[in-house]
Amino acid sequence: MKRYLTEPPINNGHIGGLGLSQMQGATTKACPMWHAEEEQRSSRPKISLPFGAGRFWAATASFVLGVVHRLRRRPHFLSRSKIVTANVLIIYRRLSSIIITLGLLLAGLSSYATGKTHSVIYVTAKSAVVVDARTNKILYAKNINLHIPPASCAKIMTALLVLEKIELDKLITVSKRAASIEPSKAGLRWGSQYRSADLLAACLMSSANDASIALAEEICGSESEFVKLMNEKAKKIGMENTRFANATGLPSKKIEQYSTVYDLARMMRYALNKPQIVELMNKKEKFISGSDGRKIYLRNHNKMLWKKPKSIIGKTGYTIKSRHCFTGAAGSGSRQKVVFAILSSRRLWQDISILVNHGLYLKGE
Repeated sequence: MKRYLTEPPINNGHIGGLGLSQMQGATTKACPMWHAEEEQRSSRPKISLPFGAGRFWAATASFVLGVVHRLRRRPHFLSRSKIVTANVLIIYRRLSSIIITLGLLLAGLSSYATGKTHSVIYVTAKSAVVVDARTNKILYAKNINLHIPPASCAKIMTALLVLEKIELDKLITVSKRAASIEPSKAGLRWGSQYRSADLLAACLMSSANDASIALAEEICGSESEFVKLMNEKAKKIGMENTRFANATGLPSKKIEQYSTVYDLARMMRYALNKPQIVELMNKKEKFISGSDGRKIYLRNHNKMLWKKPKSIIGKTGYTIKSRHCFTGAAGSGSRQKVVFAILSSRRLWQDISILVNHGLYLKGE
C-alpha cells in the first residue's frame, strides 16, 4: 500500500498538549476508549544513531523538509533580487534537492531504528483523528479535543433523528423558511411536498440546507426544538464536547456551535449501524421529485466516491470559519475498517487520502 511520508507539524500526534508517549495507559474523559499502541519491534539489529535519539533526527528531518518544501515552491523571491544570478538559482535548487533527500533518509533511518515505521505523516487540517471502526482504538490523533464548528457534518445527526422519528415514505410540506434558507440547497419550492426519504437523500448527498430544515420542522414543529433533540442525542452517544445550534451546520449568531473530531468520529461510528445512511453515503447521484413535478438532480459532494477504488464514504462540510471538514469511514471491502474525522483542512481530499492510507496500513489492509 502506498504510504505518505512528509513533515509532521509541531503538535502532530499530541492530545490535549500531551505527547503520545505521555498518553501510555492514560484514560481521558474525551477519549474513554484510548489505547496507546504498543510498537512491535522486529529482530533486526539495533542501530545507534548520533546523539542517541531517533526522534532528534526525525524532528530535524521534518523541520528541514518543511522549510525547503516551502522555499522550493516559492523561488520567485530570489529571482526578484538583482544580485542573484541564474547560476545561483540553479545551485539553490540542486542544494535543496540534496537536503530533501538527506531529510527523508534520516527520517527513514530513525523509523527503522525505533521500529515505528508508520509514525510520520502530515495533514493540513487543524484537527484530525482516525479510529478503528470495530474497537474505537485511536490510530492517529491531532488536536482531537479542539473545539471547531462542525459545518455540514452536523447533518449526520439530523439524519439519525429522521430515521428514529418519522417514516421514510411520509410526505413533508416545505415551509417558506426552509425554501428561503441560504445555500447549499436542493432548490425545494415553498408549499411543495416531498417524501422524507428523498429529503434525507438531499440532506446527506448534496448537503441541502432546505431539506434539513424541512425535516427538522416536520419532526418538532420548529428547528429550535429539533436542536434540543440533536444535543440530547449527542450526549446519549457520548459526544461530550459537542453543541449543535441548528439542523444544517450553518454559522449561528445566537448560539455557539462546536464539536471535536473525536466526537464526530463517534457519531460516524454510530451512523454506520444505520443501513439507510450508509446506502446514501455510497450513492453518487440521484434524482428526486415532489408534488410540483420537478425533477431535482442530487450529486454527492464526496469526491472520493469517484477518486478512490477503496470505499470511502462520509459527509462533507464547509464554512469560512470551519474551512473544509469531513466525517467518514473507509475499508477495502463492503465492511468499513476505519472511521475518521477532519476539521479545518486546507487540502481536504489530500488529507483524506493520507489518513485513510495510514489507518488501513495499521489495520494491515
